[in-house]
Amino acid sequence: MLFANAYELFGTVNNCEVPLNSLLDFTYFSVVTFTTLGYGDYLPTGAAQIIAMIEVLVGFVFFSFLIGIVSAIFYERMTKASDKDSH
Repeated sequence: MLFANAYELFGTVNNCEVPLNSLLDFTYFSVVTFTTLGYGDYLPTGAAQIIAMIEVLVGFVFFSFLIGIVSAIFYERMTKASDKDSH
């Protein structure tokens, strides 16, 4: 929601068919940007380009940490299970 509000306040997003007019539209744009899915229907311009770059970097860091944490938990459980099996 933080980035969606930033797009609504500071940035402009252009597209060929339907302009972003509501907070829901900006939230959609933000989620697509954060998850780095990409979009062919919207084009950030002006300040929205900078906000989008920051949001993509935050998304990369977030998902990297998430994958690392899940992997560490999985690894810990697997090593505990194999330690039980070996005794």
